[in-house]
Amino acid sequence: MPAVVTVDGDADFATSILGAGGGGGGAQLLLSASVVSTAPVTIVDGLVLLGGADGVLRALRPDGSEAWRVQLRWPVEIGPLPLADGILAIGGDGDLHRYRR
Repeated sequence: MPAVVTVDGDADFATSILGAGGGGGGAQLLLSASVVSTAPVTIVDGLVLLGGADGVLRALRPDGSEAWRVQLRWPVEIGPLPLADGILAIGGDGDLHRYRR
């Protein structure tokens, strides 16, 4: 079942979460955040990573609370790439940031 993340009340992003849901149709609201998002969401370790127009990459918990944030160049237009030991985040001017667990 796809999880839907509603961002800023007017933009919807959907992503499939492996092992979530059964064989039924429909979608499940994962969280709602008041962030102007400019990138698709990425799910890493149960956190929703969301890049914003302000250049901030946020990690949101399923309840919508913020776990952490990282300031990149604005706007973040590419979702972060999960790595075996962390993530690779790409800022608005092509700057690369590698974060390890």
